[in-house]
Amino acid sequence: MIVLYLHARVLPGRREDLERFLEEARPVYEEPAGVALRLQWSLADPDVFAEIMEYRDLEVYERDQERVETDPRMRALLERWHGLLAAGPRVEVFEDVAEGLSSLAPAMTAAETSVSPQLARAAQATENAWREIEHEFGLLTSSEAAERMGYSGNRTWASAQRRAGRLLGVRRGGAYRYPGFQLDPEVAPFVSELVAVAREHDWSDESVVLWLCSPSARMPGDRRPVDLLRDDPRLVLDAAVSAMSPQW
Repeated sequence: MIVLYLHARVLPGRREDLERFLEEARPVYEEPAGVALRLQWSLADPDVFAEIMEYRDLEVYERDQERVETDPRMRALLERWHGLLAAGPRVEVFEDVAEGLSSLAPAMTAAETSVSPQLARAAQATENAWREIEHEFGLLTSSEAAERMGYSGNRTWASAQRRAGRLLGVRRGGAYRYPGFQLDPEVAPFVSELVAVAREHDWSDESVVLWLCSPSARMPGDRRPVDLLRDDPRLVLDAAVSAMSPQW
């Protein structure tokens, strides 16, 4: 699940106006399947709020950001929304990453309330995505990644490259694994640019990899960015900047 937070301050005396506006806008905001809107008010300051947009997965998030940029209804609603603000918004995007239902089992057992079917499905979908990535590209150990790039026997090469922002590393089973699609001399120079963009916008390596391996409305024919990473890396980088900089 992708969660987008819009932190802002409403104009003095306009709190109820904002609530009415969001109820009016909700049918449009939640029109695509897999999108939900929530509103939270600060307990410390009655004019400060967080508007929260929840997306079922990266593909839904990506498509909705495209809608924000191009749909006249969304542009008109956002203009009205900005007219109610005294300050902001500050935008943050997070991803809930789970390693499958099996890893959730202890938490589910200990929880005092039942786990929603939506959370269970999202966790399983995320785990399935990682398994597909591993099957198609490989999620290599540090030694395997070094060997793939011609540094056989160098156990520290991959971790050094990851820390330097030149390699994407994802946490799996308590250790870092390295997606095989980036371990290509023709692709490697662009990985550092992609990592730099991600870190600028507070995207984790896990989020970047899942985005690369998901169909994107910003790619020709809704292809996956990873499929064009070698042939048209500049297009992928431009799409990454757009995806990581939501237009709100």
